[in-house]
Amino acid sequence: MREGADYRSAPSSASPAPYLPVSIAVVAVAVSLRAAAARLAALLAESDTDLAAHALNALPAECGARPHLSRHGGHAWHLHVDRGADAGWADWFLASGALAMARILSEYGRVPWGECAAARCRTLYLGTGPGSDRRYCSTACAARERVAAHRRRKRAAG
Repeated sequence: MREGADYRSAPSSASPAPYLPVSIAVVAVAVSLRAAAARLAALLAESDTDLAAHALNALPAECGARPHLSRHGGHAWHLHVDRGADAGWADWFLASGALAMARILSEYGRVPWGECAAARCRTLYLGTGPGSDRRYCSTACAARERVAAHRRRKRAAG
């Protein structure tokens, strides 16, 4: 993704997009998926490992999902969480997202994700690389914050 791009808004175009009729059911699914994504984003902003672990444990239970091994489409056995064919997309998304985050948390023994610490950035990141814990989403945000702190110290010194 391009740094600084806002992917939450619709792309601009010289000509308007064609009108496509959408059923109320499709809109309801989209609204529920958006709410599920917001819940997972809030979890990705959680920096306390214990709070994140408890929240991740609660999500599959809340969705009525149970983990099970699945093999389909020529893939090897892998873990799925869902309620079956009657589950909604939002429940599936929440339970699957919680499973993925739980696997990452258990692998690292800590929360390796977070929200950028830069003043005007709310980008979420996953910091699983070597070295110290990450605080910024990119080197650009880290450098911007270092320069701003340097300028504040310089102004304060006179």
